[in-house]
Amino acid sequence: MTRKHTPGPWQLRTDYPYDDFIRPYTVVETLNYDPIAQVAKRKTTPERDVANARLIAAAPDLLRAARLAERLTHCDNAHLFDGDTVNALRAAIAKAEGE
Repeated sequence: MTRKHTPGPWQLRTDYPYDDFIRPYTVVETLNYDPIAQVAKRKTTPERDVANARLIAAAPDLLRAARLAERLTHCDNAHLFDGDTVNALRAAIAKAEGE
């Protein structure tokens, strides 16, 4: 499988300087400080910006966890997973991978 996204882990920073138009903004970046996303909107609160950035920063870890959990649905104990759980895992993976 070829990944199209920037590999994780990702982190967030809330200390970027602001300009005349927006308040200080939150950035999701790689551990090498390569930016992934900037999160700031004038009509949201700084707390919501940070919460959104935290979710974005966790995306590579969440995708990995979903893939690992989905693999378990193929093992001898697959009966432990109900159909809704399996469908939710597969849908989340597909959404993250752009399928």
